[in-house]
Amino acid sequence: MNPAPSRRTSATPLGRLPGARVISSPLELLYRLGLSFDRRRQAKLPPHRLRVPVISVGNITVGGTGKTPVVEGLARAWLRRGGVPGILSRGYRAGKDGNDEFRLLARRLPGVTHVAAKERRLGGERLLQEHPEVDLIILDDGFQHRRLHRDLDLVLIDATRPFGGGRCLPAGWLREPWLDLERADAILITRADQVSRETLEQLERFLRERFRAHWVGVARQVVEGLRERGGDRACESIETPVRGRDHEVERVGAFCAIGNPDAFFASLAPLGYEVIWKKRYRDHFRYRNADLVELRTVARERGVALLLTTEKDGVKLELLPSFSAGEPAIAQVRMRAEFSADELLDLAVEACPPR
Repeated sequence: MNPAPSRRTSATPLGRLPGARVISSPLELLYRLGLSFDRRRQAKLPPHRLRVPVISVGNITVGGTGKTPVVEGLARAWLRRGGVPGILSRGYRAGKDGNDEFRLLARRLPGVTHVAAKERRLGGERLLQEHPEVDLIILDDGFQHRRLHRDLDLVLIDATRPFGGGRCLPAGWLREPWLDLERADAILITRADQVSRETLEQLERFLRERFRAHWVGVARQVVEGLRERGGDRACESIETPVRGRDHEVERVGAFCAIGNPDAFFASLAPLGYEVIWKKRYRDHFRYRNADLVELRTVARERGVALLLTTEKDGVKLELLPSFSAGEPAIAQVRMRAEFSADELLDLAVEACPPR
């Protein structure tokens, strides 16, 4: 049994973090009151159980923690076993063709059913009704959604900013107090390749000791290559730098509209480019043709010969008529997450009672 959590402060690899009841501002207090109300509302009814195992992939902080690559990795691992995975998400800020994550997963996992529904309980039933062959559902961003039963509650912790400053919104990046990790079944530390070995070891040790009942693992980002003007050009290996067409491009710019832009910029190191200019847009920013014109104009003024962005940005940019024309060219960095997907699948199957 886990020791009783401290209600004041707790030691972590990043110093001391506040306990569940420490409030830093009136706005944070209002946020937590709203969080408490939502929990009581969700607790009025027991969670709905689907007829297949459900793995929830979530987090406790706002901004990107690498959920989409992990969802993809779990789905691919289940496909390798001969299974038929389905993906269920809320569809945050979705347009008629789905949101960024929806379109990216559709590209990366062709043929895998993905249903976006605000009421994920109903979305899950619809998914199984329309696709009865599905035998595993991966719930994207489900840690705070308790109306749907999950057989494995997986929470991602970004190694570069694991506890969101220790404060809930708007004082910090936490969506709920970090001590609520007690509810999780498994914790996966993402972007483990972007911190020192010492920091990673300290974080792993803290999580294993603080949450003794949990499975704790690590995930590393691997750069697969570049997608240029609708095509693909893969890296020979992670150690072999890719320096552009015919190896002449070395001075590049980078831009993105994701929750943790610094993590993306740090991931470019294996490509061997000299990143001389960076541009950050707000998360889920909807690009327009005018934005591309301005972006390229500034990039040329800075001497940038190639622009790099994420695939999540790319699925939006490719919808714009001006994306494939104009200079500098825009290449999308293809990445995947490496982690113990099969171990997590085994945990979910073992936890799932016979239907």
